[in-house]
Amino acid sequence: MPRALYSAGIGCYSGCCRWPAIGFAWIGHFFFEKNRPATFKHPFYSLLGDFVMYKDMLTGRVAF
Repeated sequence: MPRALYSAGIGCYSGCCRWPAIGFAWIGHFFFEKNRPATFKHPFYSLLGDFVMYKDMLTGRVAF
């Protein structure tokens, strides 16, 4: 359960601990994979996908 809280941004001062990880992921996209995250082109679909993933985690379809 703690991992789900951190993923939702509740566990660590409203998500302050996940921002460095997001930054490293975007750096990896730009410099190593030579692509752009889909969040920039389709922010609504990216957010919708996050909510679907959280629902799946909370219902037990995806282990966390």
